Parts: sequence; C-alpha cells; structure tokens
Amino acid sequence: MVTDNDSTLNTIQAIAITPDGTKAYISNYDGDSVSIMDTTSDTITGTVMDTNNTFVGPNGIAITPDGNRAYVCNDSNNTVSIIDIDTNTVTGTVTSSSQLSSPGQITITSDGKTAYVTNWGNTISVISTDPLAYAYNTVTGSILSSSISGPRAIALTPNGDYGYICSIENDSVNVLYTQYTLPIQAPTDISLITGLLENASASNYINKISWTPPTDGPIVEAYKIYSDAGLSQLVATVPAGKAPVFIEYNCTANTLYNYYIVSVDTDDNLSAPLHGSITTLP
Repeated sequence: MVTDNDSTLNTIQAIAITPDGTKAYISNYDGDSVSIMDTTSDTITGTVMDTNNTFVGPNGIAITPDGNRAYVCNDSNNTVSIIDIDTNTVTGTVTSSSQLSSPGQITITSDGKTAYVTNWGNTISVISTDPLAYAYNTVTGSILSSSISGPRAIALTPNGDYGYICSIENDSVNVLYTQYTLPIQAPTDISLITGLLENASASNYINKISWTPPTDGPIVEAYKIYSDAGLSQLVATVPAGKAPVFIEYNCTANTLYNYYIVSVDTDDNLSAPLHGSITTLP
C-alpha cells in the first residue's frame, strides 16, 4: 500500500510514471490536485504546485517521453494543465472552448510531438506538444465520428500511426489512423422557406435557410453561405455554436435565389457546397 501521510489522495482517477521510473503522478478528481509519488519508497511526497488553480476535476495524465512535462486533463473546466516535472509546478494550460469538452484521457506519441485527448463530447482533440512547433501547447484540430460515443481510454501503437479509443456508451473500440486527415464534411438536409414579414412593405421579403450539421470529420468552426457556385459572393457566416439557420432580409419579389452552404474548419478548409434554391413570392 502506498503511504500518504498527508491524505492527498482524493477520488483518484489516473496515474502516470516518469520514463526513468522514479516518480508517479496521480490525479485527484474531487481534490482538484495531482499527487507526487516516490516509486522507490512507495510514498506520496507532496502535490504539484498549482498557483492559478488550473486543476478542476483532474482526470487523465500523460508524460512526455523525455520526462520533462506532464499533461493533465481537467474534466470540469475543459482545459489541459501542463506540469514541469523538474519543478513539480503547473506552468500553463491548453485551452480551446470549442474543441475541449470534458476531456477525460490523454496519450502522447512516442516522439513526444503530439497528444490525443478524448472528450466526453464525442470528439478527439489533437494537441501539439512539440516545443519546436509554432503551435506548441495548442489544440491543432479535432476528430469527430458518429461511431464514437462516450470516449474514455485511448492508446497509441508504438509508431504512433494508429490509436484505439474505447467508447463506453456503445461498448465499442474505434480505430484512428493518425496519419490521415479527414476532409471537412458538408452540411446536409437544406430547407428553404420564403415569405413576407408581417405588416411589412413589399420590399421586406425574406428567405429562411436551415441545414443539418455534419456528424463526421473535423470539427466545424462556422458555416459560410454564398450566392454563387464559384463561392465568390459571400452572403453570411454563421458560427457553428449557433443554430444552423440564416434569414436573408429585403429580398426582391418573384426572384430566384441560390444558396451554397459550406462547412469551415479551424484551418479555414472548406467542404463541398450544399446547394438549394428558392423563388420569392410574387
């Protein structure tokens, strides 16, 4: 039994051991802390210094192969804390309000350059952990699949080419090929309604466009609506966090309107357009 004289352990969730085998880090979900264990004596020697209280429901932990940093998923505030192993101090956090959603478990590739995080929101976030990269310690993308449901544990093959994700809500194991980037998927099921605003003049015709967001592929950042097939005449941009609906006002009576809706990811990649057309009332 591990000795914990100061009773730091509190609803423990995960443990990670440094590459040299001398220390282990244990996340305490209800304690909002990470305990440090000396593996030579099997004794808890203290907790990680977290001056800014970044640990909120800490869960999964992973340590870089060089043993310099540990990354801790914070389930309750949608962040990942970064620990400096030498000083046992939190030195920063990875944040992304649109892509980290109740992060649970984390794993790091054998070259130490990339981390994969499972989110209870049924996505996998990708974090750059390469100190030489421009996007160091930021979320560089997310993976979305309709077959992922309640992802928790994740493990990578030694060469980092494949990841295996356990989904607890449908008792499945999903296979992730890390070297392949899924294309951004288009929205579906476009619906168009035209009308005249109540008590309005004839110049206040409106067109209401709605659509269904994609359920696979990278996370959608926004939807762009164009009036031409060449996607040069932008009508509107609708953030993905809002209802997938757009209303165009001041339309001309008895006129054909074309709309081309594309999904946009965090790297500004566009999906194929979803087309719909409607003629306003005479």
